[in-house]
Amino acid sequence: HLNNPAKVKPTLELWLQRYARRSNRWKVLSDDFAANVGRFNFATWKFSGGKLPVSKLQMDAGERLSPAAAKSVLAVGTTAIEEERIWQEPFKTAVRTLARFDLAIPMELLSDHPEPLHSLLGWEDFEQSHVVSAGKVVNNDASSELSSEIYDVLWDANKLDIILYHWTSAVYLTRLNCANLLK
Repeated sequence: HLNNPAKVKPTLELWLQRYARRSNRWKVLSDDFAANVGRFNFATWKFSGGKLPVSKLQMDAGERLSPAAAKSVLAVGTTAIEEERIWQEPFKTAVRTLARFDLAIPMELLSDHPEPLHSLLGWEDFEQSHVVSAGKVVNNDASSELSSEIYDVLWDANKLDIILYHWTSAVYLTRLNCANLLK
């Protein structure tokens, strides 16, 4: 949404809701895989084998993420997924799946710490560690473009992916800094 090239951009709430509905309709082997990229907790969904359902918060983003509604969402908690505990098994599956990889790399660590790629795969040329197939690399500070309430709701709504990110970073940095102990 932040890098949408359209002259008239949809609101963030509408964009999230549209992606939620596309994700909800998505089936395995569907041509519309990109529909899932805009879903909350995309990485958890992906590494759980597609088992994490679309959250009710995102399905109702038009109403529940408006600036006025965001404060009440923060007050009562963000997702029905959390209340129903339907996130637990997909999250465990995502962790088990990632744990089977020989190497999982948080992209922002790759540029400064490519050593595990060299030791595991023998790669040496990291000049183009971040390649964008269309357009240019754009880093946005979402906290400067979103209200603090919306930012906090989105952060909370994606907490499973944030946990996966920190876990993956810890594994990567352990491989990097404790290589002699892991042999």
